[in-house]
Amino acid sequence: MGVVSVKIAWERRGEGFPLVLVQGLGYARWGWEPVADALAERYEIVLLDNRGIGESDAPPGAYTAAEMAGDVLGVLDESGVDRAHVVGTSLGGMVAQELALTA
Repeated sequence: MGVVSVKIAWERRGEGFPLVLVQGLGYARWGWEPVADALAERYEIVLLDNRGIGESDAPPGAYTAAEMAGDVLGVLDESGVDRAHVVGTSLGGMVAQELALTA
């Protein structure tokens, strides 16, 4: 597990091309457990708790998809990943779109 400026809890599993898994509103990284091990057989998966969820910090105020995309970029920088596929569910899909626009 690692941290970035807003403490974002994250972990890596597996080997292969990096695959970032971003959950939707109200779910921590454990929400990927039904598929995480299968994905880790082919990819190096990066799982994270979005800000305000799970073991990540919950700064006051509303969060934007752009801020959350910045959190994902911080995790990728911290973990040494410079390119990755990104999968998001619900709000995580919005975060993935922000990443595509800004990264």
